[in-house]
Amino acid sequence: MDAVRTSIFQTPSLETTAGGALRFAYMASHLPPNTSVNIAFIDAESAKERIVAIDVLRSSGLTPRPIVSARRFTSEGALRSFLHQAVQIKGVRDLFLVGGDPAVPRGPFRDSLDVINGSYLDETNISAIGIAGYPEGHPRIEGAILLDSLQRKVEALKAKGLHVEITTQLSFDALAVIAWIQRVRGIGIKAPIRIGIPSPAGVSGILKFAKLCCVRTSVELLQRYGWETTSLLNSAGPDRFLTELLESTERLDLGPLSLHLYPLGNLEKALQWFNGWEEKSRWLH
Repeated sequence: MDAVRTSIFQTPSLETTAGGALRFAYMASHLPPNTSVNIAFIDAESAKERIVAIDVLRSSGLTPRPIVSARRFTSEGALRSFLHQAVQIKGVRDLFLVGGDPAVPRGPFRDSLDVINGSYLDETNISAIGIAGYPEGHPRIEGAILLDSLQRKVEALKAKGLHVEITTQLSFDALAVIAWIQRVRGIGIKAPIRIGIPSPAGVSGILKFAKLCCVRTSVELLQRYGWETTSLLNSAGPDRFLTELLESTERLDLGPLSLHLYPLGNLEKALQWFNGWEEKSRWLH
């Protein structure tokens, strides 16, 4: 039991925008060396800014993991250019592939499978790829299609000799996450899974971030899942979520699991909360 708890909390990954990379540089001493930090792919930031963020994170002893949003690339050349700069020049060895939010592709890529099945990754020195999982579903894609797509991605990446890791979308319902992991393991996917959780934040901030992530939730749903939501201004966090998760890992063989923290608001407070929860988990029975 203690080994399971330790493995879940031992190697968290985190998320930032390119503009937020400096915050991580300031807080790097509070993180384990080489902590993986995803760099978001958002329209408000340029490819150049994301490349600069790689340097900022690496110089702070962290491991940058740029997110590659397939439907946002306007051409094959744009994708190849970014991969060349990030991987061949800056030395990134770990990428995170997603389809991306645009309902209509801005270029030739319909989804991340188009990137995986092409020669784009073969032309680089990349060694590991992260892909997304959706325990609470996706507003535009059926659950069976999501699971089939996940399996095809894992198989295609493994065929290329790449290490594969799955990170779940932001989740609020621990039981839904556990059931999803069981389905993933049931179809033979053994890749490590990182479970995406938000740091404690104001309820209104959590709801806003969930909307950006296309995760359906509301105050009523948060309350049903056991989140404290007495006021939109009050802070809420995934404490009950983590308790249910840890209890389930004691009863079920869910394979290799760890956490991915979406730090909402103040990064220092988010890390203090996470480190406190890691210590607290040692005493839970």
